[in-house]
Amino acid sequence: MHTRVGVIAACCGIFFALPGLASAQVPGGVRCVEEPTDQFVTFGDLIECDITPPGDVDIFRLEGTVGQRAFIQLTGPPTGVNGCLELHRPDGTLWPPAVSLCSRTGQGTVTYNLMLDQPGTWTMRVYELNDRTMPYSLQIECLSTDLCGGPSDVVCDVQLNQMTYSNGDTVIATALRFANHRSRPVATEIKLSLEVPGLAPMSLANVGSDGTVVLPAPFDQNFGPLPLFQVTPSFPRGSYELSCRILEPTTGRLLSEDLNPFVIQ
Repeated sequence: MHTRVGVIAACCGIFFALPGLASAQVPGGVRCVEEPTDQFVTFGDLIECDITPPGDVDIFRLEGTVGQRAFIQLTGPPTGVNGCLELHRPDGTLWPPAVSLCSRTGQGTVTYNLMLDQPGTWTMRVYELNDRTMPYSLQIECLSTDLCGGPSDVVCDVQLNQMTYSNGDTVIATALRFANHRSRPVATEIKLSLEVPGLAPMSLANVGSDGTVVLPAPFDQNFGPLPLFQVTPSFPRGSYELSCRILEPTTGRLLSEDLNPFVIQ
């Protein structure tokens, strides 16, 4: 079984060597509009901006619908400043109620992970707690792809040639597809794993934890069909699962997941 898994890992490693998938740099964002900064943003945006002059407040507006899960993160310098992020519902009330979140010294980030409970324009106010200047980035993502639409998706898609295999059959990934439909490159951590009856899950490929695997924009490529392994009598019988996951390297947040159960009988 260990030899067979080694073959799977070697096969799955092929696509990571292809041009365009790996990069030595983590992508940056786009500049905000000039002062006074007041602009509409969309899911998938990464905005680079500055609080300047001292006492400045930057405004960003996001159109949302009820049920969308939003991930909004303000990242400033780790020391020397305290960045603050206020989130206002379309009716003007704060979320969470009567709270503006500010980073603590040495932390550098402020994060919201929430389910939108009102339709319309949500407003973000960014400022520095002590009226100092501050460079920062603002990341806006949607975690509910079914409600946020395909154009903002990062995709991992695996399809197998069968659901049930016997001795002599070859397990083939008829599709091994990765896509980035966002407007900017996305740093990713990509994991392929195999669950085997009676054994711990086996990692077939795990690349990008250091942020160096970048899906360019746009990107949509299918590396299948790809033969993975042939079933022999030495394979345990029962339920298997081939899974593909794409994570955000810094936070470990799940961007895409595709689980493919199958049976060896």
